Amino acid sequence: MAAIQPIIEGAGGRFSSLDGESSIWTGSALATNGLLHDEVLSIVQKDPA
Repeated sequence: MAAIQPIIEGAGGRFSSLDGESSIWTGSALATNGLLHDEVLSIVQKDPA
């Protein structure tokens, strides 16, 4: 994941953990085109109650 993060961000995308942290060391990853990142994070973080 260390190699893919700068590629995604260099192309205008965003890369984070599922908690929203900009880190490759969290054990999870989410990569988007950047425009949808916050929306996708909110969907992923919702409690499935």
